[in-house]
Amino acid sequence: MYDVIDKRRLYWVLDYYLSGNIDEDSLSDELNRLFTLDDDRLFNSLTETEYEAFDAFNDVVQRFSPYEEDQKLWAFTAEYVRQKALETKERLKDQYPF
Repeated sequence: MYDVIDKRRLYWVLDYYLSGNIDEDSLSDELNRLFTLDDDRLFNSLTETEYEAFDAFNDVVQRFSPYEEDQKLWAFTAEYVRQKALETKERLKDQYPF
């Protein structure tokens, strides 16, 4: 695993989720932790494309809810989060740092 200020951690979290090792709630917790760091080194190391892709993906993940009533109003389903994870990975395939 990578340090929280290493951009490879964002890629690792994405891959870890897509491989089925963590669920949407754990993914949300991890991304929230990374996106609320009081340290700009992580974001300063990202390219513009990486920042835009991970920021958009984080927005989707933070709106995930396992509850059908929430999904009808404003939240995203697990299937939608997975689809966006795959799209994010595809968008960043030429940027992977490892």
